[in-house]
This record gives sequence, C-alpha cells and structure tokens, in this order.
Amino acid sequence: MTPTRNSYLAYKRDTSYLIYWMVQTSNSIIKSLAASDGPLDGVDGAPMLPLTSAEITVAGLFSLSKFVAKHINSVPSTILALFQSVIEARTAAHAAFQQMTARTPDPDVEKSNASHKCFIDALKESFDVLGGQDWKPDSSFDEADLLADTEHAKEELDRLLANRFGALEIHGSPEADEASDQEGTQEIDMNLPRRWKQARPGKGKKGKKGKAKKRSKAKAAPPKEESLEGVPLESYRIIQDEDGIVTDYLMAVYDLLKQCMTLRSYLQGIWREVAYEGLNSALAGALSNIAIAMIQRSAAEIFVDFPGHDSYETVINTMTRGDIDKAQTMFQVSLMHFEPGKGTPPSVEDQALDIKELFLIHAYRDLLDFVTDFQKTRTGKPTKRMLEQIKNWDPKFDLRHATDEERIRWRRSYTINWLYDLVNALSFIVVQRNTLDGEKHEYGKVDWSPKGPWNQWRRLYGLNEFAGFVTSLAMQKPGTDIRNRILPHHIFQLQCIVDSLTVTRGWTHHSLRGHVVIAPPPSYRFHPRRDVDMFLDRKLTREGRGVLQAFNVLKQLFERDGALHGDMKRHWANYELLEQFHFDYLWWLGESKYKNGLEAIPPSRFSHVNSNGLWDYSPFLCGVGLEEALDLAYVSAMLIWDDIPESTMVLHLHNMEWQPARKAAASAGDVHGLMNPSANNTFREKSLLVVLREAGWNIDRIRDADVAFPSVLGALRLAHTKSTTDPVTGKKRLEETEVTKKAKAQGMSEAQILEVTSLSEKVRAEQKKVLERPVERVTDAASHDSYCTCFNLADPRSMNRARVAAGAGQVIISDTDMLEFAKKDLKADISGERPLSALNLLWVTVWFYMIFERVEAELEKKGNPLWVRAYKQDRGLTAKHKRVTLTLLTMVERDPECLEVMADAITNLEGAYFQYIYWDNLEFEADKSGKDPQPLRLRFKSAGASSPINPDIDQCSVM
Repeated sequence: MTPTRNSYLAYKRDTSYLIYWMVQTSNSIIKSLAASDGPLDGVDGAPMLPLTSAEITVAGLFSLSKFVAKHINSVPSTILALFQSVIEARTAAHAAFQQMTARTPDPDVEKSNASHKCFIDALKESFDVLGGQDWKPDSSFDEADLLADTEHAKEELDRLLANRFGALEIHGSPEADEASDQEGTQEIDMNLPRRWKQARPGKGKKGKKGKAKKRSKAKAAPPKEESLEGVPLESYRIIQDEDGIVTDYLMAVYDLLKQCMTLRSYLQGIWREVAYEGLNSALAGALSNIAIAMIQRSAAEIFVDFPGHDSYETVINTMTRGDIDKAQTMFQVSLMHFEPGKGTPPSVEDQALDIKELFLIHAYRDLLDFVTDFQKTRTGKPTKRMLEQIKNWDPKFDLRHATDEERIRWRRSYTINWLYDLVNALSFIVVQRNTLDGEKHEYGKVDWSPKGPWNQWRRLYGLNEFAGFVTSLAMQKPGTDIRNRILPHHIFQLQCIVDSLTVTRGWTHHSLRGHVVIAPPPSYRFHPRRDVDMFLDRKLTREGRGVLQAFNVLKQLFERDGALHGDMKRHWANYELLEQFHFDYLWWLGESKYKNGLEAIPPSRFSHVNSNGLWDYSPFLCGVGLEEALDLAYVSAMLIWDDIPESTMVLHLHNMEWQPARKAAASAGDVHGLMNPSANNTFREKSLLVVLREAGWNIDRIRDADVAFPSVLGALRLAHTKSTTDPVTGKKRLEETEVTKKAKAQGMSEAQILEVTSLSEKVRAEQKKVLERPVERVTDAASHDSYCTCFNLADPRSMNRARVAAGAGQVIISDTDMLEFAKKDLKADISGERPLSALNLLWVTVWFYMIFERVEAELEKKGNPLWVRAYKQDRGLTAKHKRVTLTLLTMVERDPECLEVMADAITNLEGAYFQYIYWDNLEFEADKSGKDPQPLRLRFKSAGASSPINPDIDQCSVM
C-alpha cells in the first residue's frame, strides 16, 4: 500500500502518530517509575498518573513533552521527524494564509492566523523541549516506515515503544492496587481535561520522610488503562478551540483545491495527447475516472472531521470569505525572469492568480445556473432568458482570436447546452411514460442513479452515475436549493468534461500563464468519436475488428450450432445476451436515439449544427463510454466462454502432446494464453479495466491477486514487499505474499524480486538527496518565468524532507506519479503489450467455432471413423454434444487422421488472430526504445505451465 498523497491527510496522520507515541510513552514511563517506587513528579512537582484519553490540548502537549523529556535520554529520530513534519505543515499553511491578507486584510482571517501562530509556537516549544534544537536527521533508512498504511503504523510505533521501555514495563502489584484504593486523588490544572490527576493529601500528613514511601506506593497504583485499549490510531489528536478548528478546515479545503488544480492540469495534458498524438480516448477516460476517485476519496477522508461542511459551496465560501471578486486579489505569485547562470533573478511585480479558473468556480456557477433554469419548467427546454445566453453555440468559433471573456462565454454556452442534452437523454424514458403513456412518476422522487429501476433502459455509457446525479438535481421542484448536495468531486468531474472539449480545440489553462490557445488539431486526425467508431465499426469496413459485426456473425454461428445438434434453443441465453449488448452498443454508444429525435422530449440543443452533439462535442463522454464498453465486451465474452464447450476444447486440443502433428503446429506460430492455466474450464482472468472498476478506480484497493505481471503496478507492489535478514547468513528473505507468488509463477527468481525491492531503497535515497537540497525556484520552460509563491499549501520537498531524512518515508509517489504509472499499465491493456481490453474476444469466439466447422467438414469428407461415431452413430446424451464427443474420442484414442486435421485447422487459422484487435495498430514500448517490436503472437498455454518474463513483453496474455 502506498502512503497517502494528500498533504492535509498526511499532516493529520502524522499528528495521530506523534500523539499516540507521546501518550503511550508517558504511560510507559509512569508505569515503570511506579513499579520501581521512583518519584512520579510531573510538571511543578505534581504526581503523574497514566493518561486515559487519546486527545490532548496544545498546552497539554507542552506539559507532556516536558515530562517525557525529563525521564528519557533521547527521543527517537523518527518521532522528532514526525514532529518537525507537523510543524512544517502548519508553518507553510500559516504563511499561505498570511499572504491572503497581505493586500486585502480580513479580520476573520487575521484572527485565525493569530490563533494559528500561537499553535505553531506551542508546537515548536514542545519540539525543542524534546531535543529538537539539537536534532539532526538520521541519514540511514533503518528506522520504522511510518508512512505506511495505518495497519502497519501502529505496529511500528509499538516497536519503538517496546525497544525503549519493554524491559521496564511491570504491572502494579496487588499491594500497590490496594494502596491506590485507600488513597484519593485530585486533578491538577494542566489544561488536560479528565486525564491528569495527582494524589490527595492524606490525614495526618506531616511531610516526614517516613510518609514519602507510602505516598510513592499510592502513586504506584495507577488506574487500569482499558479506556485506551482498542482506541484507533486516528483518534489520537490535538484538540483545539474554535479558531483552531477553522484553521484545520482551511488547511483541508486549501489542500483539496490544490489537488483539484494539480489533477486538472495533468488531465488537460492527457486529453491533449488524445487529440494531437493519437492516444486512445478509452485510456484518457480511465485515467479521468481514477483522478475523480482520488478527489472523491480525499474529500471523504477530510470532511469526516467537519460534518456538514463538505459541499463545494462551503469550500468556496471558506476560501473566498464569501466574496469571490475580492478573493481575486488575495492569491498572487511573484514572477521572475530566469536566466541560467546569472544567479537569483530580480523580482518582478506580483501577479494575481485567476481564482475563478483555478478553483473551478466557472464550472460550479454554470452547473448551478443550469439546474436553476431547468427546475423552472422541468420540460427540458431553457427559459427565454437562458436561451438568449446560450443559443446558436458555434463549434467552429475561433478561440485563438477571442478575448478571455469571449472564450469563457463560449464555454459557458457549451456547458449549459450539453447539460440540457445530458439530462434529456437520461430522463427520456420516464418523461415518455408520463407524457405519452399517462403514468404519474414524480420526477423529484425518481431514483435516477445507475442502481435505480430505470437503469435497465441504458441511456449512456461511462457517465450514467454523473448524469443521474445532475438529473436528480435538475428534476427537483422549482426553487429547490440543491447547493449542499454538490460535492467537490462533482465539480471536478464537470470541469474535466468541459476541459476535454476545450483542450482538443487548442485551449488550456495554465496556473501561471492563464489561458493558452494554440491551433486545434486537423479534423482528419481527430474527432471525439474516433476510437468509439473503430470499436463499433458501424459501417462494417474492417472485417474481424468491429464488435457489432462480431455480434452478427456469432449469433449466426449459435443458430448453426443449434441446427447441428437439433436444438434451436441450445444457445438461447447467450443469444439473448448478445442481442442486448448489440442493441445497447448500437443505440447508446457514440450515438443515441436522442440523435434522431424523441417524441417526448425536446431535440438536442446542438441540432442547429449536429444533432449528435452530446457525443460529438464531448471527448470525455466518448472516452469514458468507450472504456465501459471495452470492459463490458470483455466480461460478456468471458461469460460466453465459460458457458460453451468449444473454448475449453480448443485449449485441450492445442495442448495435447500430438506426436505426428505436434511438430508442425508448434513451429507455425505462438497463440498465447487465451485460457486460465490454473482452471481450464473457468475463465477468470481480468483485464485492467475490469480490475479498476471492481476496485472503485482506487489503485490502492486493487487486490494482490488481480495484479498482473509484468506491470508497473506489479513492480510497485513488489517494491513494498517486506523482507527479513537471516542473522546467521546475513541474506535477505522475502515475505511470501500473493504478489511474490505470482511473480515467481511468471518466472522471476527471489533474487530478481529482491533486486526490485532494493531498487525502491535506491529511489528513496535519491529522493532524500533531492529533498535535502534547498528549494529552488520552478522554471517554466515555455515562458522562462519562475515563481515563488505561498499559494502552494506546502512545498512537497519541505513537507517530506524531515520524514525521508529520518528514514521514516517510503518512496514518495504523488497523485500525478501514480496516474503516470497507471497510464503505462492501461496503455498495455488497451492498446499495447498486453491488450486484453483491445482484443475482440467475440471474434475469438467466432474463431473457436470456425475451427470446429473446418474440422467437421474435413473429417466428413474423409469419412473418418471417429467423426462417423460422433456425428452419425451415437445416440442419447452424446448426440446432444457431438463436438464434445469427437474431442473426447480424439483425446482418448489419438486417431492420427483426426489429430492431423485438428492441428492443421488450428495452425492455419492462427495467422488471422492479429485482425481481432479493435484498433488499426498497437503501441509497444519497444517502438520508443528503438528496438524492433515483435509482432503480436497469441498462443495457448497448457495448464500449470509458466514462462520466464520477457523484458520486451512481446506476447499477448489473455488468460
């Protein structure tokens, strides 16, 4: 598992780790001193008892730090690194919030900043008391990996505690417990509510030496600590006053918006690759889904601490203090002209950042305006006032010669028109039932989600969930306030949808340079449905490629097979499955019934230029729609394969040890892994698209069992495999995990796997060097401008320097790094080295039937005895399974003529396998490295067989 990549969540987690260690350390010291009759003097000489709460105040942290520092020689370097990390995170946030009020003072923000400064000062004092002033980061990487997931963090923290206090921890004796019952206690005021107590003076107390021992025994009876047993690590925290909570919320939403900006910028680059470099749009759609899930997950984890404050409206109002126009002057960067070799550049005047663009406020307002307008009539038609703003949208508008304001108006018109089409396309079936069939469905109460009852009428591919959400807002009664239902990931997703069009028209937004416009790609090179059209091949121009033609051919083969066996219902279930998918692909992917006009709802808002504008003007919809279609095509083929005998029989026939025919069949070509080698009659291998969907587009949730090899994700998982060192031989041994087992099954030795894990350590060492260097100014290669700004919540190098330097950090993987890793694996799956999603498995199924039809025709012509027995003489059960009977007879009796005919049929048909890829070509990494890429070869692997990993990855592994 990778560490959290959200800065605020990392700060929150580090704080929990720190407080957990402090509380447990304090309690260990108290128990150790009590057991040895040592003095339990705390602050100002007051006796100490164990803490029974996981929460402490800021003042309490300082008192606790003084007590811990008094009784231990040194604090572990890892803990000091965590402490410094927390301080740096708060300090960076404080600097950013100060910048907000530098030119436009705001009393509320200034008050929050003052409280924030006090909090930071208290943290620094506590850090210094624990030895932070003299602490130097440890350059080794031997300490606990505290940036791992929470499951292992507590184990590592407890290890640190055990190493320091394990020999001293002795539970109180029964006598001490009895003395404790006889002695009362009273609280001392350390600003630690209900946690710290001291002994009450007993009767006759004279302050004599003889009584001191008795008092010590009384202190040696601390109450039991059941209250902290089972308390989750996340519950250990610093509690603050209202100002402190506001500051935490500011930190949280600031970081969330920064994450939105970073991922938006990355995805703009991806859609640019789609339009200008031919990247498959399904890959862009999948990456967009991962990024949206990142935002949704971060928001969910953040706002659990701030219930009722998770809407985008609250986030924006918090960041802009309710005045967006005023906020435009609150966020600035200092631009500098950078000339290599001439030292520090002189500062140029500050430049205000476009907050409306960076905080996605335009997209948010467009959505609100659309919903408000739609609610007024709920007819699917804009009001007259809205119509004046959005009518006659021009897809050919020249963005290069427009002002920023004109481009924004053009984009707003597109957004609202497109949202009208989206809602109308999704809601048409319910509207039709009401308007034409007289049913009485109340629009505001209809479940429009993909899990609702109307989802059986598929209306969209890839975007049903978002469309259902927007429709649920638009269909509420007029004037319904829906702002609290709009969450950050909804706005981020809408921004990504809009960006996919503007980017492919040459318009992007840069955080520093603002609006950047270049020439759009030539229309002959890119149109949004480019890859969808190749997948479907509606015009049947590419034999053996398009999925629609595969549906038609396979249905015919099912009918012929039914006639052969005298049972026309033989494939009824599979036939129905194909019919349904065929209908859905034909009418709802790339085009829809909405294109031709539906009687119950208004025509497309783009009818004046293109009635299919919902798809033709949305590369995003085409990308995510194609992604889902590839996913469904794959799993539907797997269902069919699991049901028909031909798929398994081809595997057995191919893997038979044919003596007379084996030599010819093995030398003719490689047909690679169409079946699961561990279970020949069950097809369980998943494409990466299927795996990601099942994981909710959360890469960290992908099961080790679903990780493919070779892959980047597989290497990442291997890199985090734990190893132990043999104390005698000094050799490292790997922990046996699902990942290592799969790697070994693919031919990797333990030495090779250890090399991968050691590579992780090398990367960490390199990152440590980078993080320890002074923070340099970032150079924009295009404009030669660099900037220094506290707009960033915290520089990643500053945030992580202490952790990595202390040996407490894993390889730091940012969100964009993770997306880049996913991109490599997705490209292999969709259009590259391991094209499970790119292979038209329905055409492969056709190939199965073609093999048997060819074998049957040849054996009938020869009058082969086994064919006569299977097809003419056998009765009863065997008559209903002629091909199974023939295959079993051939495998048992090994008839030379049958073996030769079967081997010849499989061999001669293998050559056509390459045409079953949806696309015109596949992209191999070897092409970029200058190597000669191997042609795509597909071969069957026998059960239990394994092959060494090919570094060139020149084969397609389907099963």
